[in-house]
Amino acid sequence: MQSLSDPARQAMLSRVTHLDVQRAVTIMTIATSSVGILGFLLGGQLEHWGVATVLLVQSALFALGLFAVALLPPLPPIGAPSAPGALASLAAGLRATAAVPLVRNMISLNFLSSLFNAGAYIVVVPYILSEVYGGGAGALAQAMIVFTLGSIASNLLLLRYMPLLHPGRLWLLMQLTRMVILGLIYLEPAPLLFDLLLVAWGVNMGVTTTLVRTTVQELAPPAQRAGVLSILLFSFMVSSPVSALLLGIVISSSSPTVALLPGIAVSAVIFALGAGLSGLWQYRSAAADRSPAPPGPDPASE
Repeated sequence: MQSLSDPARQAMLSRVTHLDVQRAVTIMTIATSSVGILGFLLGGQLEHWGVATVLLVQSALFALGLFAVALLPPLPPIGAPSAPGALASLAAGLRATAAVPLVRNMISLNFLSSLFNAGAYIVVVPYILSEVYGGGAGALAQAMIVFTLGSIASNLLLLRYMPLLHPGRLWLLMQLTRMVILGLIYLEPAPLLFDLLLVAWGVNMGVTTTLVRTTVQELAPPAQRAGVLSILLFSFMVSSPVSALLLGIVISSSSPTVALLPGIAVSAVIFALGAGLSGLWQYRSAAADRSPAPPGPDPASE
């Protein structure tokens, strides 16, 4: 269901917004992340309400979303309709992705990042909370909330400076800052410092996730945009079970914090490959070239 809905939603965003792609995607990310905090609060009540109640409330919220979808205008496809069948559509998306080197390189590097960085957030953090800090569902909800607050804050800051002239540079520099964050969490700091590091990690992932989506959406040909975005989402979905398996093996054979170390090494590899070979460091956003200079320095150019 998510693989069908997310690419369509991302592709429609470019057609219904009056903003540039960077700002439109960032505002949508802020909105969905803010609502996501309510979801974490709901999940944190699991031990008190019971799983059945939590799932019923979640189902009711999905039903409310139908009203918003019903208000969307008709948006027929641009150009020829997509090839029928899931495999044919996936193949068409792969061809469209491969045809734009920057898009191909960004999605490939992001897939590598998702294996050990986003995977560490999804798989490793719950084990750190339970085995290192002795927390339960409430502690996990709190951790997710502070992480998401960091992500929202970073997107608000991005919105202040968008459109960015060199988004690829900022995305690559974030790989270096993530190495520091993961290294400090590996040292098993005090709970308060751990929460602050989760905020910093949220800031980092908020920037990188938004920049991946804005860059891919900006560069994808309009007629193939949904197909290219489906490949981006497909890479996220494939990375989740693979990273769960790999990091789960590391956790079971050592400790949760040791599973953070591959993410540090991979971040260094991503920066080296991205800065030297991908073309992302040199990429200039067309939206920024067409827009007046923002009121302040471009964070990606410093």
